[in-house]
Amino acid sequence: MAAAAWNGAALTLCCWPRFDPSVKLTDDEWRQSMNYFEKAAELGNAAALFSLGEIWSLRMPVARDDDRALDYLRRAQAHPEQSAEVRERARRLATAVDERKRTETQQAQDARRAAEDEAQRARLVAQERRRQYEAQLLAEQQRQADERERERLAREKDERERPAREAAERAAAAQAQRDRERAQVRQQQECERVTQSCRGLIFAGKPLIEKIANSLRTHPGSIRLDRTSVQKGWAGCACMAVFWTPTGTLECTVRSVSGLTVTDASCAR
Repeated sequence: MAAAAWNGAALTLCCWPRFDPSVKLTDDEWRQSMNYFEKAAELGNAAALFSLGEIWSLRMPVARDDDRALDYLRRAQAHPEQSAEVRERARRLATAVDERKRTETQQAQDARRAAEDEAQRARLVAQERRRQYEAQLLAEQQRQADERERERLAREKDERERPAREAAERAAAAQAQRDRERAQVRQQQECERVTQSCRGLIFAGKPLIEKIANSLRTHPGSIRLDRTSVQKGWAGCACMAVFWTPTGTLECTVRSVSGLTVTDASCAR
């Protein structure tokens, strides 16, 4: 009788099972109603067991708890005083809750496996990136070591070859100096000959006068030597002569020496 009283009080408070959606209970009223159902269930009331199973399975008003719902529904289904209709309703609801629980469990497992797979892929990617980074770092270290080794070998080779190279450079410098000295001597000799020939041009200028006359197509007697001069510079020397011609004065380089190159007579109009 106490169990039935508690169950009746709960039904009266929450309008269970003929719940009217227009009726809005406060949280305190829901908690009080659940408290009455639980007292009735503890005393073995079959209807209260089914009501609690339905409440926990429908999340109304509490958070859904399939484990509690199945416990209450199975107890309601197995209660000896339960009516056949409610027992069948409890069986169907328990089956639906159990199926939902298995589905959600499977979904949770699938999601967990997917998360684990994704985490594993992320770890593999991170490991591969780490491996590539370490490989690049190792390659760079090896390159630097090879570069240092090449530099060391180059320094050692330079140290070994330096005495011979310096000796060869000294020998080449000495030879170059001797060549310059010989060239200077030859140039001086050539310039001396140019000077002598320029001084004697007054007495030996007939061949040049004839050459000039032929180039001007005139008689050699119309051409005479006016003056000669020797021009000297750091690069050589030249014998210059000025001739009077029917067409005016003509300056000629009788003979010139530039370095070791000797050039014979040429005249500029």
